[in-house]
Amino acid sequence: MKTDKLEKYVIAHREEFDLAEPPPHLWQRIEASMDGRHASGRRLLLWRRLRAVAAAAALLLAGGMGGALWTAHSQQQPEAIAREVEPDFDELARYYSRTVQARLARIDDPTVRREVERDLSQLDQVLDELRTALAEAPEREHEAIVQAMIANYQMRLEILERVLERIQRRNRNHRTVKDQKDETKSI
Repeated sequence: MKTDKLEKYVIAHREEFDLAEPPPHLWQRIEASMDGRHASGRRLLLWRRLRAVAAAAALLLAGGMGGALWTAHSQQQPEAIAREVEPDFDELARYYSRTVQARLARIDDPTVRREVERDLSQLDQVLDELRTALAEAPEREHEAIVQAMIANYQMRLEILERVLERIQRRNRNHRTVKDQKDETKSI
């Protein structure tokens, strides 16, 4: 174990350190000087504690208010944000929802209907993700997200329009083939 010079000196002269005691009048002078300051020292200590408590309370209050404001802003409802970006958003959403439901009701084939409903369900999931992103995104990204939400509604309608066109084409082709068979039978 290594020891430095100071430690060696202290070990060598330990008895000398133990013999030295401060003179008794020294402690009396220290106590006398403390009696006069003791009362004011307590008062000073009390004020320091009060200031520390007041500062801590002010920090907690400011932090709590800041946190509450940040939370309120960051958790603003996606529809409210969408209305700020696009004032007609609610009307657009209602229009697309009603139109999609009306077009979906026109699909008679259960297999085709299930397939379309599955596609619409996937678009619902994307729309939910967009709503969540809108609530959490910084304001500079709001417009792009709202436009993506509107595009989602438009895509639903486009899918249904294409499906209905295919069904109509298939029905026309079916009728044409049936009419041709009927003509052939009558000849």
